[in-house]
Parts: sequence; C-alpha cells; structure tokens
Amino acid sequence: MPRPRPPHLHREANRHGNVVWYVRVGKCPRILIRATYGTPEFEEAYQAAIQGERPRGAAKATRGTLGWLFDFYRQTTAWTDMAHSTRYKREKISRRSMRLTSSPGASAARRRRLPPRLSSTRCTGCSNGPSA
Repeated sequence: MPRPRPPHLHREANRHGNVVWYVRVGKCPRILIRATYGTPEFEEAYQAAIQGERPRGAAKATRGTLGWLFDFYRQTTAWTDMAHSTRYKREKISRRSMRLTSSPGASAARRRRLPPRLSSTRCTGCSNGPSA
C-alpha cells in the first residue's frame, strides 16, 4: 500500500506535463513547493507553507554593488528601448563580468587607479597630446 501524503499537499501536472506540488490549507491560496518531493528542502518548504509563510523570491543585490547597479540600469528606458537581441547580449556580458569581477562594488571601481597610458599610444601629431 502506498505511503499517504502529508495533509494539505496536492500533486498536479502543469500544462508542460511537469509534476508540481502545492500546499493549500482551507480556503487560503495555494503555495507552490519548488523543491523535489522527498528531499529535506521539500520538507522545510512544506512546513513553512503549513505555517502560512510564503516562499521568498530571489535575493536582491546589495546597494552599491555591481549587481545592484546593473539591476538599476535594467529599470531605465535606456535599457527597455534597446532591441531584444542587444539586451540579451548585454545581459550575458554583464552576468559574466559580475561573476569574474573581484571588486566588491561599483564604488570600488571608481576608486581603482587605472594604469597610465603608454606614450606610444598617445596622439603625437595633434594639439591634445604631447609633442614629439
């Protein structure tokens, strides 16, 4: 005989054919359990849902970090006016740079000293650069 499910736990197949688990106590809204059934994470999420706690979304980036700066940029019209392909490419570039960066935040990037230009790369024939 199969093992009975915990109370208030409902199993459904979504429109994609994936099995999802919901907790619904009485007439309250359903709470989706994202963890795999039978794991300790599932048990934690189930207990939290029984007590009425909603699952928290993804953590936001801390203010002043590079991730926060990029999230802020994505809310501007400069970002939304771009073509979808451009946004996709810039998203990939920014995610990679945030993973690879060792600086703790955007403010640290401003304080970092940039190496001086080499004299061979300066314009020697114009009035802005040093004369040869």
